Amino acid sequence: MKYTSVTDLKYISEDKTCILCMVNFEGLGTIPFNATKTDTVDYGREIYARAISGEFGPIQDYVRDIAREWFAVRYQRDILISQSDWTQLPDVQTSMTDAQKSAWLLYRKQLRDITIAYDDPSKVVWPTKP
Repeated sequence: MKYTSVTDLKYISEDKTCILCMVNFEGLGTIPFNATKTDTVDYGREIYARAISGEFGPIQDYVRDIAREWFAVRYQRDILISQSDWTQLPDVQTSMTDAQKSAWLLYRKQLRDITIAYDDPSKVVWPTKP
């Protein structure tokens, strides 16, 4: 894919392996793009290499975004809860032992409470699925 400009570069990972930038792609206009050294597309690897070399100007340092991290935690939590929804169906419940029901209830409660159980999203320890 052809691009004509790359601007507004900033690292979005602490290890500086991913750069968020605005790229003007022919036919698409200017859109946000994450470039990495191991990008799956040639132009992604090229943009990353050229950015690292300074060709597009300075790259802003990584700044931890707690709100984004909590968003990712909530997103993962919601996926895990939805993957366990089947355990709450009446026909499944009738085939479970009391211990199994309790284990699933506890797991789902731990997932729901994950954002109040931790004060730092980077310290979250996910409960083990029964």
